Amino acid sequence: MESDLDPRDILRGTDAAVFDFDGTLAVLNIDFPAMRGAVRKLAADAGIPPEVLDGLFVLETIEAGRAWLTGKSPDHALSFQREAMSLVTAIEIQAARYGSLIAGVRELLEGMKKREIRRAIITRNCGAAVTLIFPDIADCCDVFLPRDGTERVKPDPGHVLESLSRMGIAPARAVVVGDHPMDIRTGREAGTRTVGVLTGSGKREELLRAGANVIVPSAPDLLQLL
Repeated sequence: MESDLDPRDILRGTDAAVFDFDGTLAVLNIDFPAMRGAVRKLAADAGIPPEVLDGLFVLETIEAGRAWLTGKSPDHALSFQREAMSLVTAIEIQAARYGSLIAGVRELLEGMKKREIRRAIITRNCGAAVTLIFPDIADCCDVFLPRDGTERVKPDPGHVLESLSRMGIAPARAVVVGDHPMDIRTGREAGTRTVGVLTGSGKREELLRAGANVIVPSAPDLLQLL
């Protein structure tokens, strides 16, 4: 249930925002069902039982498959992991060629800088794909942590906590902004407040059920609340 409090009151005292990328700052172009299907076919070809992978996101599917294969053949496990990650990266980069930033994102990040609010961008996407869409991303935020820049990827709260640690900001003084219930749950587990945006895959009801403190139409709408 959405809070009756003014969003400005909820977000008062925010010293940093941690943004998801795809669907939050950029138009979401990745065909995740196709990606999952391709990885699961690769797993099936490797002999991994489908029940080992039930209910998992793509990256977790690859890790579960690697772990299962390790008990059979460590070399085969590493080969599967390399091939699967190469497949995922190729899909991400291809999608990024047709991607674009959501209108107002640069103004949002610049406006936050002027207000002395730190900015981090974290993503399960690879760095190469993100920089195709946002070449100067490192100049527009304080911390950029794609999946190949961290050892702990969301939904592990360590992804958020590492970005906050690099900025010297306590979780209670930060907000996580994302379009997917995963982003909201990750932020809550990390101890931050959370903002859901409606520019990606998550619906208002889903984001609220995940525990979003505030819902805004798009990330740039956040600036007027900070």
